[in-house]
Amino acid sequence: MKVAEQLTELRGLTADDLTAKVKELEPWIRTFANELIDAVIDTGHCDFVDAIAEPMPVIIFMKFKFS
Repeated sequence: MKVAEQLTELRGLTADDLTAKVKELEPWIRTFANELIDAVIDTGHCDFVDAIAEPMPVIIFMKFKFS
């Protein structure tokens, strides 16, 4: 079996688990996203990368890993 085929097979094995975890954490993810937005909304502007795009995936990943 080629490496690409192995990777495709592994992705298939983990996709269902990942989807289930996202569904489980969706309320928390929405709340977290709202908190990030609330932290900058009163200013009327923000650096999107610094305020939201950078911290969001890191914190969500850590939540996936340790919950």
